[in-house]
Amino acid sequence: MIQSLATPPLRSSETHDELPYTAGFSQSEVVFSNQSQGGKAMPIVSIVLLEGRNQAQKDAMYAEVTQALCRTLGCPPEQVRIMVQDHALGNFAVAGTSVATAREQAARKKEEAS
Repeated sequence: MIQSLATPPLRSSETHDELPYTAGFSQSEVVFSNQSQGGKAMPIVSIVLLEGRNQAQKDAMYAEVTQALCRTLGCPPEQVRIMVQDHALGNFAVAGTSVATAREQAARKKEEAS
């Protein structure tokens, strides 16, 4: 699911460091949508994955997703924000069985068949 959300303006009591969507970026690196692109929303993408991808795979995904958003939405890469949630295999279930358990059962069946 891709979501594009407008970032709220800073309230007088907030500082740059208190905003969760600016984590890891200096204040000069953060470009708010209401300050550029004619008020268009900054694309913020939330991606949910099951654990198991390495950092190189995630970095490649970040680059590809950023390119696709810039190409289709006409925004500069500096405005793209991507958040990834890695879920443990035991924390995701299909038809009442966790992916971890289903994989264990499949491995046991494969061993028994050999």
